[in-house]
Amino acid sequence: MENQYLNFWGYLSQWKWLLVWGIISLLVGIYFAFQPSQAYLFIASLFGISLLVGGIFQMMTATNDRDVKGWRLLFIAGLLDIILGAYLVLNVNISELFLTVLFAIILFYRGIIYIRASMKMKNNHRQWGLYLFNGILLLIISIFLLAFPLFSMLGIVMVSSILMIYWGFTWIWMAFEIKPKKTIDE
Repeated sequence: MENQYLNFWGYLSQWKWLLVWGIISLLVGIYFAFQPSQAYLFIASLFGISLLVGGIFQMMTATNDRDVKGWRLLFIAGLLDIILGAYLVLNVNISELFLTVLFAIILFYRGIIYIRASMKMKNNHRQWGLYLFNGILLLIISIFLLAFPLFSMLGIVMVSSILMIYWGFTWIWMAFEIKPKKTIDE
């Protein structure tokens, strides 16, 4: 029987690569769980690299779409991302601190958005209190992360470890699901 190329849930001849990726992800997740300082260093470096690469693509997009209004602003934002990304890649200690602060700022911002949304929903929705509670919770967590950055670093590593282990198991399972099945007439 020849390999069938169906959709994502079908059979694929390259299932072994998914299996390898799943095993690597699983092992990296376990390593991260037992080596949090190395994991955080890796995550912080990856953060700087993603800003650098994202900035390059943003600048390329801006220069290709010069007829679009606001392309200069997109270009400048891409340039700033490249500068910040390069700085963070070259200074990983700053990147580690910046990642923790950025994480707290994002949660703080989301908390404010949830609180504002709850106030707008107050008259029309019964679950507005849940949005208010979530917003206040996010504000408290963000303040806690800024006050205790070591906890934030450990939290980022643990979440990353759990996700890597989960995705490792998922990709291993998927590899066997999409592996071509042998038939009786083979």
